Amino acid sequence: MVHAVAVQAFVFAVRPTVSYAALDAGVAPALLGLLSACYAFAPLLLALPAGRLADRLGVRPVLLIGGVALSASCAMLLTMPHRVGWLAASLVLAGVGHLLCMTGEQTAVAKMATKTSDSRFGTYTFASSLGQAVGPLLLSVGVDTAVLLCALTLSGIAIVSGLAIESYPAAADAKIGGNVAALLRDRGIRRAVVVSGIVMAAVDITVVYLPALGTQAEFSAAFVGWVLAARAVASMAVRLIAGRLVELAGRRTVLLFGMTSSAAAFVALATWQQQVVWFVAAMILGAGLGVAQPITMSAVADRAPKDNKGTAMTLRLMGNRLSVVVLPGSIGLIAVSAGPAGVLVATAALLGVGSGLWARRSA
Repeated sequence: MVHAVAVQAFVFAVRPTVSYAALDAGVAPALLGLLSACYAFAPLLLALPAGRLADRLGVRPVLLIGGVALSASCAMLLTMPHRVGWLAASLVLAGVGHLLCMTGEQTAVAKMATKTSDSRFGTYTFASSLGQAVGPLLLSVGVDTAVLLCALTLSGIAIVSGLAIESYPAAADAKIGGNVAALLRDRGIRRAVVVSGIVMAAVDITVVYLPALGTQAEFSAAFVGWVLAARAVASMAVRLIAGRLVELAGRRTVLLFGMTSSAAAFVALATWQQQVVWFVAAMILGAGLGVAQPITMSAVADRAPKDNKGTAMTLRLMGNRLSVVVLPGSIGLIAVSAGPAGVLVATAALLGVGSGLWARRSA
């Protein structure tokens, strides 16, 4: 949990900071999605090797390499924070570090023998939400050097805490990495991967485009940081009770309600640019999107073989990264004519598509 808090706080402090730095460097709002794709492209290529490494050698080496990559990306941003090419390169490195850290974390959680999977992943994603709440609050101390120094400290905490996580190395006779096609043939895993990717793209669009929309509405960076934090706090709260909600209503119903309410919140953010509306909509958005992550994680983990859980979890992460590469940039083209508000409305429609896919899945 300490590791997850540190990693997510790092990411949710650094990425809005990069968005503001890009805007200061003259990058048009419509191109922020393409800059965001830099963050996800390299991890997309490395996802499956990372999962196999976690299955074979254990999660600790993956966590340590990921923490070092986060520290290196932060050092790059401190060196030249306002050059577009440098921003893109640092985002690539941050994306690789984030992927490796999440691969190690999720593989460790999937292999734990305690609690039901929904409760287990609910607790884990609660810690992630706590980090996502802390990260944007760092924008209140500034959007430049001070934020990055705090992020560098967080990456150091991730490195140290990674040493304390049980590694779960594979047994000598384990068969690893040969079942990717079989995993993808599983309908439940396939739908969970697709829906998780849509939800992750929606979260990414929130982080990238709310600063741009807030600038148009003349909201301060500190206020936008508090709004992003409110979204994360709502996610954190709902994840504490995710296991109980699933027991009461089933995975299908809980996730459908979450996605449809999130779509409505996106429309509200785009339509009513008042501060009170933003806070309420952000909390609805956080709760709706927040419950999707533990449910899709547990759906994948429950259906994956024991010796390939790391590979299965990175298939889900790979779907997330592919969505973050393709969807924000594609939807961002809407900003050319409709602006950031149009991007949020289009994201609401995308969540509607995801709801339709999940509705076909058995509870």
